[in-house]
Amino acid sequence: MTETQPTNVSKPSNRTTLWIVLGSIVIVIAGLILGVVVGLNIRKEQERVLIMQSLGEQYDLGVQEMNDGFYDRARQRFEHVLTYDPSFPGAQDKLTEVLVLLSATATPPASPTPEISPTPDLRGVEQLFSDAQRMITESNWDDAQLALDNLRKNNPEFKTVAVDGMYYILLRNRGVDKILVQQNLEGGIYDLTLAERFGPLDNHSGGLRNFARLYLTGLSLWGVDWAQVVYFFQQVAAAVPNMSDSSGYTAGGRYFIALVEYGKVLLNQDQPCDAVIQFDLAASISTTDELNGLRRDANERCLASQPPTPTFTETPTVTPDGGVPTETPTDTPTP
Repeated sequence: MTETQPTNVSKPSNRTTLWIVLGSIVIVIAGLILGVVVGLNIRKEQERVLIMQSLGEQYDLGVQEMNDGFYDRARQRFEHVLTYDPSFPGAQDKLTEVLVLLSATATPPASPTPEISPTPDLRGVEQLFSDAQRMITESNWDDAQLALDNLRKNNPEFKTVAVDGMYYILLRNRGVDKILVQQNLEGGIYDLTLAERFGPLDNHSGGLRNFARLYLTGLSLWGVDWAQVVYFFQQVAAAVPNMSDSSGYTAGGRYFIALVEYGKVLLNQDQPCDAVIQFDLAASISTTDELNGLRRDANERCLASQPPTPTFTETPTVTPDGGVPTETPTDTPTP
Protein backbone atom coordinates (compact mmCIF):
# COMPACT_ATOMS: atom_id res chain seq x y z
CA MET A 1 0.00 0.00 0.00
CA THR A 2 1.52 3.22 -1.14
CA GLU A 3 1.63 6.08 1.31
CA THR A 4 0.22 9.29 0.11
CA GLN A 5 2.57 12.17 0.79
CA PRO A 6 1.12 15.65 1.44
CA THR A 7 1.62 18.04 -1.47
CA ASN A 8 3.56 21.21 -0.68
CA VAL A 9 1.47 24.14 -1.85
CA SER A 10 3.38 27.38 -2.06
CA LYS A 11 1.65 30.24 -0.38
CA PRO A 12 1.85 33.75 -1.83
CA SER A 13 4.41 35.86 -0.07
CA ASN A 14 3.37 38.84 2.04
CA ARG A 15 4.77 41.20 -0.60
CA THR A 16 2.66 39.63 -3.35
CA THR A 17 -0.43 39.84 -1.17
CA LEU A 18 0.32 43.49 -0.44
CA TRP A 19 0.62 44.29 -4.14
CA ILE A 20 -2.64 42.51 -4.86
CA VAL A 21 -4.42 44.50 -2.14
CA LEU A 22 -2.89 47.78 -3.30
CA GLY A 23 -3.82 47.01 -6.89
CA SER A 24 -7.41 46.31 -5.86
CA ILE A 25 -7.55 49.58 -3.93
CA VAL A 26 -6.18 51.51 -6.91
CA ILE A 27 -8.75 49.91 -9.22
CA VAL A 28 -11.58 50.75 -6.81
CA ILE A 29 -10.37 54.37 -6.42
CA ALA A 30 -9.96 54.75 -10.19
CA GLY A 31 -13.47 53.41 -10.68
CA LEU A 32 -14.85 55.84 -8.12
CA ILE A 33 -13.05 58.79 -9.73
CA LEU A 34 -14.25 57.76 -13.18
CA GLY A 35 -17.77 57.45 -11.87
CA VAL A 36 -17.62 60.90 -10.31
CA VAL A 37 -16.27 62.46 -13.52
CA VAL A 38 -18.90 60.76 -15.65
CA GLY A 39 -21.58 61.78 -13.18
CA LEU A 40 -20.46 65.41 -13.21
CA ASN A 41 -20.41 65.48 -17.00
CA ILE A 42 -23.89 63.99 -17.14
CA ARG A 43 -25.10 66.51 -14.57
CA LYS A 44 -23.59 69.43 -16.50
CA GLU A 45 -25.18 68.22 -19.72
CA GLN A 46 -28.54 67.85 -17.98
CA GLU A 47 -28.23 71.38 -16.56
CA ARG A 48 -27.35 72.73 -20.00
CA VAL A 49 -30.36 71.01 -21.55
CA LEU A 50 -32.65 72.36 -18.81
CA ILE A 51 -31.32 75.89 -19.28
CA MET A 52 -31.79 75.70 -23.06
CA GLN A 53 -35.32 74.39 -22.56
CA SER A 54 -36.08 77.25 -20.17
CA LEU A 55 -34.64 79.82 -22.58
CA GLY A 56 -36.63 78.28 -25.41
CA GLU A 57 -39.82 78.60 -23.37
CA GLN A 58 -39.03 82.25 -22.58
CA TYR A 59 -38.36 82.92 -26.25
CA ASP A 60 -41.63 81.29 -27.35
CA LEU A 61 -43.57 83.25 -24.71
CA GLY A 62 -41.91 86.45 -25.91
CA VAL A 63 -42.94 85.74 -29.50
CA GLN A 64 -46.52 85.03 -28.38
CA GLU A 65 -46.68 88.21 -26.29
CA MET A 66 -45.28 90.26 -29.17
CA ASN A 67 -47.96 88.85 -31.49
CA ASP A 68 -50.60 89.68 -28.86
CA GLY A 69 -49.37 93.27 -28.56
CA PHE A 70 -47.65 92.99 -25.16
CA TYR A 71 -44.46 94.50 -26.51
CA ASP A 72 -42.81 95.53 -23.24
CA ARG A 73 -43.23 92.08 -21.68
CA ALA A 74 -41.89 90.49 -24.86
CA ARG A 75 -38.88 92.83 -24.74
CA GLN A 76 -38.08 91.73 -21.19
CA ARG A 77 -38.23 88.06 -22.17
CA PHE A 78 -35.92 88.49 -25.17
CA GLU A 79 -33.44 90.48 -23.07
CA HIS A 80 -33.53 87.71 -20.44
CA VAL A 81 -32.73 85.10 -23.09
CA LEU A 82 -29.85 87.17 -24.51
CA THR A 83 -28.40 87.75 -21.05
CA TYR A 84 -27.86 84.00 -20.62
CA ASP A 85 -27.12 83.16 -24.27
CA PRO A 86 -26.22 86.10 -26.57
CA SER A 87 -26.21 83.75 -29.57
CA PHE A 88 -29.66 82.22 -28.95
CA PRO A 89 -31.18 81.73 -32.43
CA GLY A 90 -33.57 84.52 -33.38
CA ALA A 91 -33.57 86.31 -30.03
CA GLN A 92 -31.58 89.35 -31.19
CA ASP A 93 -33.78 89.77 -34.29
CA LYS A 94 -36.95 89.51 -32.20
CA LEU A 95 -35.62 92.03 -29.69
CA THR A 96 -34.92 94.49 -32.50
CA GLU A 97 -38.38 93.89 -33.94
CA VAL A 98 -40.17 94.46 -30.65
CA LEU A 99 -38.12 97.60 -29.94
CA VAL A 100 -39.21 98.98 -33.32
CA LEU A 101 -42.83 98.19 -32.45
CA LEU A 102 -42.43 99.89 -29.07
CA SER A 103 -41.03 103.03 -30.62
CA ALA A 104 -43.76 103.13 -33.26
CA THR A 105 -46.56 102.72 -30.72
CA ALA A 106 -45.15 105.08 -28.08
CA THR A 107 -47.68 107.64 -26.92
CA PRO A 108 -46.37 111.20 -27.11
CA PRO A 109 -46.80 113.37 -24.01
CA ALA A 110 -49.93 115.49 -23.79
CA SER A 111 -49.50 119.08 -24.94
CA PRO A 112 -51.75 122.12 -25.07
CA THR A 113 -54.04 122.34 -28.06
CA PRO A 114 -52.15 124.41 -30.65
CA GLU A 115 -53.69 127.24 -32.57
CA ILE A 116 -55.19 126.25 -35.88
CA SER A 117 -52.68 126.77 -38.65
CA PRO A 118 -52.24 125.47 -42.18
CA THR A 119 -51.32 121.79 -42.24
CA PRO A 120 -47.69 121.46 -43.29
CA ASP A 121 -46.69 119.05 -46.02
CA LEU A 122 -45.18 116.14 -44.13
CA ARG A 123 -44.93 113.70 -46.98
CA GLY A 124 -41.15 113.90 -47.06
CA VAL A 125 -40.91 113.49 -43.29
CA GLU A 126 -43.34 110.58 -43.31
CA GLN A 127 -41.26 108.89 -45.97
CA LEU A 128 -38.09 109.39 -43.96
CA PHE A 129 -39.80 107.95 -40.88
CA SER A 130 -41.02 104.92 -42.84
CA ASP A 131 -37.59 104.42 -44.41
CA ALA A 132 -35.90 104.58 -41.00
CA GLN A 133 -38.28 101.93 -39.60
CA ARG A 134 -37.58 99.63 -42.52
CA MET A 135 -33.80 100.11 -42.27
CA ILE A 136 -33.83 99.37 -38.54
CA THR A 137 -35.76 96.17 -39.18
CA GLU A 138 -33.11 95.25 -41.77
CA SER A 139 -30.30 96.09 -39.29
CA ASN A 140 -29.09 98.82 -41.64
CA TRP A 141 -28.02 101.05 -38.77
CA ASP A 142 -25.96 103.69 -40.60
CA ASP A 143 -28.60 104.48 -43.23
CA ALA A 144 -31.30 104.48 -40.54
CA GLN A 145 -29.36 107.14 -38.65
CA LEU A 146 -29.01 109.26 -41.78
CA ALA A 147 -32.77 109.05 -42.34
CA LEU A 148 -33.52 110.00 -38.72
CA ASP A 149 -30.99 112.84 -38.78
CA ASN A 150 -32.64 114.29 -41.89
CA LEU A 151 -36.09 113.78 -40.41
CA ARG A 152 -35.19 115.58 -37.18
CA LYS A 153 -33.46 118.37 -39.11
CA ASN A 154 -36.50 118.96 -41.34
CA ASN A 155 -39.11 118.68 -38.60
CA PRO A 156 -37.76 118.32 -35.03
CA GLU A 157 -41.31 118.12 -33.58
CA PHE A 158 -42.39 115.14 -35.69
CA LYS A 159 -43.26 112.10 -33.51
CA THR A 160 -40.49 112.98 -31.07
CA VAL A 161 -41.08 110.00 -28.72
CA ALA A 162 -41.11 107.47 -31.56
CA VAL A 163 -38.04 109.01 -33.19
CA ASP A 164 -36.17 108.98 -29.87
CA GLY A 165 -37.05 105.31 -29.50
CA MET A 166 -35.72 104.57 -32.98
CA TYR A 167 -32.49 106.40 -32.19
CA TYR A 168 -32.16 104.24 -29.07
CA ILE A 169 -32.71 101.04 -31.03
CA LEU A 170 -30.20 101.77 -33.78
CA LEU A 171 -27.51 103.10 -31.42
CA ARG A 172 -27.95 100.24 -28.98
CA ASN A 173 -27.83 97.53 -31.64
CA ARG A 174 -25.07 99.16 -33.65
CA GLY A 175 -22.99 99.47 -30.48
CA VAL A 176 -23.44 95.76 -29.71
CA ASP A 177 -22.62 94.91 -33.34
CA LYS A 178 -19.43 96.99 -33.24
CA ILE A 179 -18.21 95.25 -30.08
CA LEU A 180 -19.09 91.66 -30.97
CA VAL A 181 -18.77 91.61 -34.76
CA GLN A 182 -16.75 94.57 -36.03
CA GLN A 183 -14.11 94.41 -33.23
CA ASN A 184 -14.49 98.16 -32.83
CA LEU A 185 -14.63 98.45 -29.06
CA GLU A 186 -14.24 102.24 -28.88
CA GLY A 187 -17.00 102.77 -31.45
CA GLY A 188 -19.28 100.34 -29.66
CA ILE A 189 -18.77 102.05 -26.31
CA TYR A 190 -19.50 105.42 -27.94
CA ASP A 191 -22.74 104.24 -29.57
CA LEU A 192 -23.98 102.62 -26.37
CA THR A 193 -23.21 105.78 -24.41
CA LEU A 194 -25.24 107.79 -26.93
CA ALA A 195 -28.08 105.27 -26.72
CA GLU A 196 -28.17 105.78 -22.97
CA ARG A 197 -29.27 109.38 -23.57
CA PHE A 198 -32.53 108.02 -24.99
CA GLY A 199 -33.14 105.27 -22.45
CA PRO A 200 -31.43 102.94 -19.96
CA LEU A 201 -29.32 100.16 -21.42
CA ASP A 202 -30.45 96.56 -20.95
CA ASN A 203 -28.24 94.14 -19.03
CA HIS A 204 -26.76 92.57 -22.15
CA SER A 205 -25.61 95.76 -23.87
CA GLY A 206 -24.62 97.44 -20.60
CA GLY A 207 -22.50 94.43 -19.66
CA LEU A 208 -20.79 94.39 -23.05
CA ARG A 209 -19.89 98.06 -22.68
CA ASN A 210 -18.37 97.45 -19.23
CA PHE A 211 -16.28 94.50 -20.46
CA ALA A 212 -15.16 96.46 -23.53
CA ARG A 213 -13.92 99.18 -21.16
CA LEU A 214 -12.08 96.60 -19.06
CA TYR A 215 -10.51 95.18 -22.25
CA LEU A 216 -9.25 98.60 -23.32
CA THR A 217 -7.97 99.36 -19.82
CA GLY A 218 -6.00 96.12 -19.78
CA LEU A 219 -4.71 96.86 -23.26
CA SER A 220 -3.45 100.29 -22.16
CA LEU A 221 -1.27 98.54 -19.53
CA TRP A 222 0.02 95.88 -21.94
CA GLY A 223 3.73 95.34 -21.43
CA VAL A 224 3.81 97.94 -18.64
CA ASP A 225 2.17 96.25 -15.65
CA TRP A 226 1.50 92.56 -16.27
CA ALA A 227 -0.14 92.05 -12.87
CA GLN A 228 -2.81 94.63 -13.74
CA VAL A 229 -3.18 93.23 -17.26
CA VAL A 230 -3.91 89.80 -15.74
CA TYR A 231 -6.45 91.40 -13.38
CA PHE A 232 -8.44 93.11 -16.15
CA PHE A 233 -8.32 90.38 -18.79
CA GLN A 234 -9.23 87.68 -16.28
CA GLN A 235 -12.60 89.40 -15.85
CA VAL A 236 -13.21 89.83 -19.58
CA ALA A 237 -12.05 86.31 -20.46
CA ALA A 238 -14.40 84.80 -17.87
CA ALA A 239 -17.46 86.57 -19.29
CA VAL A 240 -16.76 87.27 -22.99
CA PRO A 241 -13.68 85.18 -23.95
CA ASN A 242 -14.05 85.90 -27.68
CA MET A 243 -14.19 89.69 -27.34
CA SER A 244 -11.37 91.20 -29.38
CA ASP A 245 -10.10 94.47 -30.76
CA SER A 246 -8.96 95.25 -34.31
CA SER A 247 -5.79 93.20 -33.76
CA GLY A 248 -7.86 90.02 -33.66
CA TYR A 249 -6.50 88.94 -30.26
CA THR A 250 -9.33 87.64 -28.11
CA ALA A 251 -9.70 88.38 -24.42
CA GLY A 252 -9.00 84.71 -23.67
CA GLY A 253 -5.82 84.78 -25.78
CA ARG A 254 -4.61 87.97 -24.14
CA TYR A 255 -5.31 86.55 -20.69
CA PHE A 256 -3.14 83.52 -21.51
CA ILE A 257 -0.26 85.70 -22.74
CA ALA A 258 -0.54 87.98 -19.69
CA LEU A 259 -0.37 85.02 -17.29
CA VAL A 260 2.82 83.74 -18.92
CA GLU A 261 4.45 87.18 -18.97
CA TYR A 262 3.50 87.88 -15.37
CA GLY A 263 4.95 84.51 -14.37
CA LYS A 264 8.23 85.47 -16.06
CA VAL A 265 8.28 88.73 -14.09
CA LEU A 266 7.81 86.82 -10.83
CA LEU A 267 10.59 84.41 -11.76
CA ASN A 268 12.93 87.33 -12.42
CA GLN A 269 11.95 88.74 -9.03
CA ASP A 270 12.94 85.43 -7.41
CA GLN A 271 9.34 84.50 -6.55
CA PRO A 272 9.17 81.07 -8.19
CA CYS A 273 6.27 79.75 -6.10
CA ASP A 274 4.09 82.71 -7.13
CA ALA A 275 5.21 82.17 -10.71
CA VAL A 276 4.04 78.55 -10.52
CA ILE A 277 0.50 79.78 -9.82
CA GLN A 278 0.49 81.96 -12.95
CA PHE A 279 1.96 79.24 -15.15
CA ASP A 280 -0.54 76.66 -13.87
CA LEU A 281 -3.42 79.02 -14.65
CA ALA A 282 -2.03 79.55 -18.14
CA ALA A 283 -1.66 75.78 -18.62
CA SER A 284 -5.36 75.36 -17.80
CA ILE A 285 -6.11 77.46 -20.90
CA SER A 286 -3.48 76.21 -23.36
CA THR A 287 0.07 74.92 -23.48
CA THR A 288 3.25 75.60 -25.42
CA ASP A 289 6.80 74.28 -25.28
CA GLU A 290 7.91 77.55 -23.72
CA LEU A 291 5.26 77.34 -21.02
CA ASN A 292 6.16 73.72 -20.21
CA GLY A 293 9.80 74.70 -19.76
CA LEU A 294 8.89 77.68 -17.59
CA ARG A 295 6.66 75.52 -15.38
CA ARG A 296 9.43 72.98 -14.83
CA ASP A 297 11.93 75.70 -13.98
CA ALA A 298 9.51 77.48 -11.62
CA ASN A 299 8.56 74.23 -9.85
CA GLU A 300 12.20 73.21 -9.33
CA ARG A 301 13.15 76.62 -8.00
CA CYS A 302 10.07 76.71 -5.78
CA LEU A 303 10.90 73.32 -4.25
CA ALA A 304 14.52 74.33 -3.78
CA SER A 305 13.48 77.49 -1.95
CA GLN A 306 11.44 75.58 0.63
CA PRO A 307 13.06 74.99 4.06
CA PRO A 308 14.24 71.40 4.59
CA THR A 309 11.85 69.12 6.40
CA PRO A 310 13.24 68.30 9.88
CA THR A 311 13.98 64.63 10.54
CA PHE A 312 13.49 62.94 13.87
CA THR A 313 15.39 59.89 15.20
CA GLU A 314 14.13 57.63 17.91
CA THR A 315 16.01 57.66 21.21
CA PRO A 316 17.08 54.07 21.98
CA THR A 317 15.63 52.50 25.10
CA VAL A 318 18.23 51.82 27.77
CA THR A 319 17.91 48.62 29.77
CA PRO A 320 18.51 48.52 33.53
CA ASP A 321 22.00 47.17 33.01
CA GLY A 322 22.83 50.09 30.76
CA GLY A 323 22.68 48.18 27.53
CA VAL A 324 20.52 48.69 24.47
CA PRO A 325 18.04 45.89 24.00
CA THR A 326 18.33 43.95 20.82
CA GLU A 327 15.35 43.12 18.68
CA THR A 328 13.87 39.77 19.55
CA PRO A 329 12.98 37.79 16.46
CA THR A 330 9.32 37.15 16.11
CA ASP A 331 9.71 33.65 14.71
CA THR A 332 11.91 31.33 16.73
CA PRO A 333 12.83 28.13 14.93
CA THR A 334 11.73 24.97 16.68
CA PRO A 335 14.61 22.69 17.52
